Amino acid sequence: RDIGKALFGHSRLLTLVITSFILYGFATYCAVWSLQPYWKSRGLDYTFFGYLWAGNCVLVAIISRYADRIEEKIGPFKVVILIGLMPIIGYLGMGFTGGIFGLFFTLAFPVCRGLNQVIFQDAINSRVPAEMRATVNSIGTLGMRALFILFGPLIGSALDRGGPDHAMRILGASYVIIFLLVTLPVLGQRKQFRVD
Repeated sequence: RDIGKALFGHSRLLTLVITSFILYGFATYCAVWSLQPYWKSRGLDYTFFGYLWAGNCVLVAIISRYADRIEEKIGPFKVVILIGLMPIIGYLGMGFTGGIFGLFFTLAFPVCRGLNQVIFQDAINSRVPAEMRATVNSIGTLGMRALFILFGPLIGSALDRGGPDHAMRILGASYVIIFLLVTLPVLGQRKQFRVD
């Protein structure tokens, strides 16, 4: 009861932020499992996969390190828009861009992950009681993985049956809907972004 109240009884903004944290974590989690089939479809040799993963992880680290500065520079309103647009740009760019050029759109996911892990998590931590923070963060991570348990097989089926381009387009369209239903309402709560 206390956890439910801390998560969903505090404010509409906190509920939306937790939902966003889970959904955009799920977006990058799906990308992690989809990138290797995508790279293979673009004719990349397996010997490059390790270098691509390393580059992906380095970019996540850099974005995470400077996420607070990015938020200070462009403001919380624009950083939420940026987080919301990255999966759309990434998935649709990958799905509609042929050849090796589609790889550039995969960079959207480490940007989304690095910002999401800092910006939304900080927004959650600043709005829940100290004794609840570890539990709330664990529930957020659990929510992301629970979504993958539910939808991972469907995404895998889309990858196997329609190919990576088809699966990326479906995911991209899904995140357009998520942007409209979740991210825009977060932006509508912008007056509450800062905690006094």
